[in-house]
Amino acid sequence: MTLCLRVSTPQGLVFCADSLVTYPDRVEIFNEEKSGDWLEPGEHSPGSPAMLINPVTEFRTFVKDTKQNVNKICRVLDYPLAMTVAGTASLLISRVNDGTEERTVVPFESFVPIVNGVVASAVENNPEMTLADISRCACFVLCCGANGANRTKSGVGRITPFSLDILGGGYSSDSPWPQIFTLNLSHRGQESKGLALLDATCNTFLVNISANIPNHCSSVNWFAEFCDKDLKQCIDAAVVQASVWTTFYQYDMETSVNSVLPDVLSHLRNITLLLGRLIKRFGISGLADFEFSEVITEMWYLRNASYRDEDLSAYIDKIYDDYMDDSSEYIESLFSESDPKIAREKSEAFFESIRPVKLSDEELDTADGWTWTAYYNRLGDKEKNVLSLEAYKGLNQLLFDYIRYVAMGDQHFVENENSAIAEQSYFTPPAFWFNLDYIGRSDVVERLMNGMDSGSMWAMSSNIRTYTMGACNRLSEIISAGLDGRPVPPLAGPLDSTGSSRDDDTVPAFASSTSLGSDDNPDDGEDEDDDDDYGKEGEQGESTTSELSAHAGFPSGQWSGFLSTNPTKDSITEDIKTQFNVTIDTSIGESSTFSGHGLSDGNNIEIEGGVIGTDEISFELKISMEGRYDLAMYKVKGNLEEWGFNGTLDLEGERGNIIMWPTSRMDPGVDTHSIVRDSLQTLNSELEEFRPDLEGSRWNIDWTHLALDTSVELALYLMESTIKKQHFNSEVPTVGGKIKTVTISPDGEYREI
Repeated sequence: MTLCLRVSTPQGLVFCADSLVTYPDRVEIFNEEKSGDWLEPGEHSPGSPAMLINPVTEFRTFVKDTKQNVNKICRVLDYPLAMTVAGTASLLISRVNDGTEERTVVPFESFVPIVNGVVASAVENNPEMTLADISRCACFVLCCGANGANRTKSGVGRITPFSLDILGGGYSSDSPWPQIFTLNLSHRGQESKGLALLDATCNTFLVNISANIPNHCSSVNWFAEFCDKDLKQCIDAAVVQASVWTTFYQYDMETSVNSVLPDVLSHLRNITLLLGRLIKRFGISGLADFEFSEVITEMWYLRNASYRDEDLSAYIDKIYDDYMDDSSEYIESLFSESDPKIAREKSEAFFESIRPVKLSDEELDTADGWTWTAYYNRLGDKEKNVLSLEAYKGLNQLLFDYIRYVAMGDQHFVENENSAIAEQSYFTPPAFWFNLDYIGRSDVVERLMNGMDSGSMWAMSSNIRTYTMGACNRLSEIISAGLDGRPVPPLAGPLDSTGSSRDDDTVPAFASSTSLGSDDNPDDGEDEDDDDDYGKEGEQGESTTSELSAHAGFPSGQWSGFLSTNPTKDSITEDIKTQFNVTIDTSIGESSTFSGHGLSDGNNIEIEGGVIGTDEISFELKISMEGRYDLAMYKVKGNLEEWGFNGTLDLEGERGNIIMWPTSRMDPGVDTHSIVRDSLQTLNSELEEFRPDLEGSRWNIDWTHLALDTSVELALYLMESTIKKQHFNSEVPTVGGKIKTVTISPDGEYREI
């Protein structure tokens, strides 16, 4: 980790970076929370060793070492142009020497000569290059170098996780304002769908080229002959691979054929042009000795020419332009398959038909076990007279690694925010961009200048969302308890996004001794709105009181309820629960009586003679339940709770329970539990991320009039504050060492401090 700053003002540019680098170590550890139980020896079975049930592991990165005095700011050639770097990316320096690859992975500081070399070649090829083009070229080289160092040789679509962040800028004679740019590459080890598919097809394409193109090396124009005879077969192989991946990603046929396949063919065409340019550049003998940077240079030339080459296009344009029409039936047969297993079986059958015969033990013995040497020995004498073993090895190194590296580096260098394949990685802000930019460990800088760092902001937003949804879930729990006639369950712990004090599978119970048995169907009741007078919040520290009391009686209006039976031990009658809705008419006076009538599963239910006493409420219930009970009067006794009425009655020798609650504004047919659940889901989807108002905490700096020396002071203050914070705090320092500062003035003066 590091910290790099860039201050951009009309008075000049300031770059500031520390010189400390950390070396991480990636360790695989057990996740104790997600893993199963630990069993002692013999606990699983007699003689069994100690074991962990269902072990789950994860990778964690630890800082194992730090080094100081590393240069993180570089100048591009002698231009008034600087770049500073942060991130974990290593970069590839490689060459083929006498047919053998020599490669080393280096940090940014050691890769700068490669960047300067490619930029120098590009300027020599096009003296009219602007400072903006030079900046693009430098970042393109870094993309290719990062891909070469981090892309795995096995596992198509996978790369070693890395990040590469660049802040750059300078001055040119074209404009009095600073021209700045940013490169941001961040990969977690797995490409996006689009890039993974292109990588897979690219790999298959190049493997098939390596098996065919050496057979044409004796021709005067062996690239043209290869294109004429074998290029289509190589494209076919790549398209087969593309069909497997589109099936795996479950793309429909229309998307695969009309969107994905054209992108694949365009990518293959660019690779073919690059190969032709490299063969033209190196010649046959030059394939034995060349630099990886030369491949990057040719890819840059091709990209800058909008992927056109008049000389080579004559050999390939017709093949690619007509491929979709000429192979329509073949394409339809491939992409119409929706089963990934069948698609893979088809692809294996195709590859088996074109795969070279497996090397025999005798061939390998003759080649001293070297695979490429054994394949080289299969060439005819005419081809071997032209193509040396060293050049053959260099050609395969070019096809298997270098071209793939730069082809994917080209895909990662995205200047267009509307790219359909990859996210934008190269940014150039407006001309009048005067501000402070930073990369790396920027938490202290953000706290000082913005009032809060992005990490704390994210954590706070997440915690607020969690607490909010926890409170809402708790509210739904309270409402559901009231609808079910249960006491509100106690809060089990701190509110979280679940907000539940009981398991979702717990069957709600009636208040007091009443039970709903095993029936967990939701009722149709719901409590009143917040502005209703059925309940009031009491004094702090006191229990909540309610107007639903013996003194207030039954409020007139619509009520819903449940009547349940609880058979005795010797009864053969099953437990039942019946929902009903009644209209209560209350007359509170000296007698304080009430009555009601309604329906219970289509049958009549009547409440008569309701009497409100001091400690108890009683009334007579007249109900016929599916012919089971006669239209007789049953005595009901109970009490008003905060949520409604809870009582008992005797139903021909069986104990009955009855609860009721007011639902004056509710449609009796509404499933209130579903409303609560759906409302929570809607709220969760609509709840926006919380962003505190920090305008009063942000620094108000007049960037337009900030002097260059003052910009230097600002950068040094922020850098030293970060270093001191880590020095005083109990943490592994990731920012430190000597501080390097570079200034570039509008007249192009480049000065290091």
